[in-house]
Amino acid sequence: MRGRALLLRSVALALLLFSAAAAWAQTDVTMARITGTVKDEQGQPLPGALVEAKNQETGLMARAVADTNGFYRLLNLPPGVYTLTASLSGFATLEKSDVRLVLGSAPTVDFTLPAATTAETVTVTAETPLVEVTNTTVGATILNEQIKSLPLNGRDFTSLVYLTPETRRESQRGYISISGQRGINTNVTVDGVDYNNAFFGGQYGTAEGRAPLAISQESIKEFAVITNGASAEFGRSGGGFVNVITKSGTNDIHGT
Repeated sequence: MRGRALLLRSVALALLLFSAAAAWAQTDVTMARITGTVKDEQGQPLPGALVEAKNQETGLMARAVADTNGFYRLLNLPPGVYTLTASLSGFATLEKSDVRLVLGSAPTVDFTLPAATTAETVTVTAETPLVEVTNTTVGATILNEQIKSLPLNGRDFTSLVYLTPETRRESQRGYISISGQRGINTNVTVDGVDYNNAFFGGQYGTAEGRAPLAISQESIKEFAVITNGASAEFGRSGGGFVNVITKSGTNDIHGT
């Protein structure tokens, strides 16, 4: 009985760890993150510094505290434009506005806090876009501004996929072909969920002679096309990847 109970506990623990890993991978697919350091003007780390990120569209707040090396990490941030603030008692508060996070991005944003005898805030406008020197992914991100402003035949957002080099639409089935691979080898996800036909391959809703099911252009926030160098969160494909996220609510009222 003890052996059986131990086996059941081991299986339950393995399933729990697997589920957590899957959830973490899905979060990385649909979100973004920011890392960096907080130091003083002499280059010494400032442990305990508070770093806050505020989404300018929704007001979402995320906070992190710098560790003993001055390193901080902000995870699970929805794509959008943020204002970052770093503060610590005895130092001036530094604010960086207009930090743009796109789908799957992980920029490094460092802070250098000057000493302050009175309360003051220094505001810096971030350079856009931020360069990710550790990102080896080859592809492109199609932003919401492009989806709204560029002409689309039939208002099909997938037509914008072909702005990315090494992509084309298959003439017979209408699948998205990447890097010369057959369209059935392209992996498409929407909000982290598989959007592929499990039987025929290709985009969901397709079969011989049928076009893929379409998602409204108005529903799409942005999407990334990865032609090479995809990270471990992506898989199940011999071709490339199209990673789509849909819009969420904001503090403003919009209509069409």
